[in-house]
Amino acid sequence: MKKTLSLLTAAALCAGLLAGCGQAAAPAAPAESAKEAVTAEEAAPAEETGAVRQTATAWLMEDDYMVNVGVDLTGGWSVDFATGAVYLYDQPDTKDAPPVSMAVSLEKDVYEDYLAEYDQAENKRELDGALAYTSDGEEIYLVSVNDLACLMISVTMEGEAADAVFGRYFFEDAYATDQDSESDLFTFEDTAACTNLILNEFIGWKGCEMHELVYAGDDACSEENLQWLNSLKDGANYTQCMEFLSSFHSPTEEADLEGTAWEPDTEYKDYQWWLARSEGGEWELVTWGY
Repeated sequence: MKKTLSLLTAAALCAGLLAGCGQAAAPAAPAESAKEAVTAEEAAPAEETGAVRQTATAWLMEDDYMVNVGVDLTGGWSVDFATGAVYLYDQPDTKDAPPVSMAVSLEKDVYEDYLAEYDQAENKRELDGALAYTSDGEEIYLVSVNDLACLMISVTMEGEAADAVFGRYFFEDAYATDQDSESDLFTFEDTAACTNLILNEFIGWKGCEMHELVYAGDDACSEENLQWLNSLKDGANYTQCMEFLSSFHSPTEEADLEGTAWEPDTEYKDYQWWLARSEGGEWELVTWGY
């Protein structure tokens, strides 16, 4: 829909990045025709299918708030985070693939325009804290968080399949907060780029499922940690660093464990990811582990 694409373009212009994390360019806008829609069974909540739920989170920034959005990736989904927007794909490899959904952080006046469209929709419905309706062949979800942050989610999947995925998971971890509370050292573009680098590495860990990935805080950017990171790479001259902590589940299948040091079917918590950059340089994923 035209309104959706114009917002997407605005978000991309704000970005200058992109991340879960360089890829610091926002993904392309959704194609006119959607990818094959997932079935209701495929979209069923993880607790109903017995699958281990896999999520990723990132910050969407506006002038006076930040929203922490959690995305469900169970079943081989993947995500890119950009400034003010999230893109969700129904496959692990996002190269040349159109997203099946995007979420955009909205100013209140724009959100009210969507509410007016919702009020006129014939198939409007409420579910799990969201207002949902169909417009121009897309499922639209509107979410207000703490009466401050507003999100619009545009979904190219249809009906019950879309409701099963987005009605249950997409917004439940979203909340508004002071935009300075995340980091006094780094911008959203910095943390999102690092998140993308981590997720792009993790996606190759066959059989592993990411459950949580969080920024560890500004204290990690210390002289001691910079000296350690510089010692890991010949010629490195890193001047800034970030640490992220993750929780993930190791493979349950023996074939996926071959060549790894993972204990089978185990939840790993506070697993560290270290990233660094030199003055004026790009972020690098330097090392990970305990």
